[in-house]
Amino acid sequence: MKKTTAIRPYLLAASALCALAAAPTARASGFGLREGSADWLGNAFVGGEAKAYDASTAWTNPAGMALLNQDEIDGNVSYIGPSASFSGYNTDPLTGGTVRGVQGGNAVTPAASGAMFGVLVLGPDWRVGFSVTNPYGERTSYPTNFVGRYQSLVSSITGIDFSPSISYKVNNHFSIGGGPVFEYFHARLTQALNVPVLSAATGQDPFADVHGSDLGVGYNIGMMYQLDDATRIGVDYHSRIRHNITGTQSISTPPIYSALSPATVALLGAENSRATTSITLPDSIGVGIYHQVNDRLALMGSLQWTHWALFNSLHVTPPTARRAR
Repeated sequence: MKKTTAIRPYLLAASALCALAAAPTARASGFGLREGSADWLGNAFVGGEAKAYDASTAWTNPAGMALLNQDEIDGNVSYIGPSASFSGYNTDPLTGGTVRGVQGGNAVTPAASGAMFGVLVLGPDWRVGFSVTNPYGERTSYPTNFVGRYQSLVSSITGIDFSPSISYKVNNHFSIGGGPVFEYFHARLTQALNVPVLSAATGQDPFADVHGSDLGVGYNIGMMYQLDDATRIGVDYHSRIRHNITGTQSISTPPIYSALSPATVALLGAENSRATTSITLPDSIGVGIYHQVNDRLALMGSLQWTHWALFNSLHVTPPTARRAR
């Protein structure tokens, strides 16, 4: 019974996405991506709610589609290659000693982020469009002998949004637009498990792998007011999207554990199960202004707010844990 009590807290810790996905950086858009359109990057993500001069407005403000006079398709691929390294040590909560291992080097895996936008002119006042974007993503990976392996090894998060939209030009000054947002969200998180005695004696750890996905639905709505031919103001709102994720928790143990402690292997194997969690990704609102000074110069500005406080923690609960309670 003492062995069971010592191991189970680490199994539950391994099945908690909170420890990985709710790090302080996640609250500050740690896995939020904005690299959708090359134009957005070129303008430092400013004024998107009011620019409305290419098909990417289908995402930044669908009301802006009313200002486009021809059919358009816009595709972009962005390369993301940041660098992050860990320097320090990790304390074993069981013994109080220092966990043996390496620092890990660059933990961030380079990746490409793609996007596509399209607008079709239906008539003088009506436009339809679509956008495919990647607003959330994270790829970090540490070696299996990383000093922080009991907290995190692999962290992989992907969010892909598909949004059909429609706009209507109310008059020469005012237009509105919007549509649903279908969001696919997938997460995979792994870490090592600190099994007392066995981990220290063999120098090998079991590993927990939790992964799951879901399709959520939200909406995007915007409006545009054109003061004159050179100046316009736009407002856009992206709703929050809730995901009820169903996935799998898998525990793998070193072969030597079977010889040393079959009971421990059986206990760990019992934790292989389905797992569920819920997450609400934040809503956001933006206000932008665009003023065309001349053929070569335009001035833009934006105020943007994202409700990151919605994302506090993410707990994955396997059925075995619910029964244990």
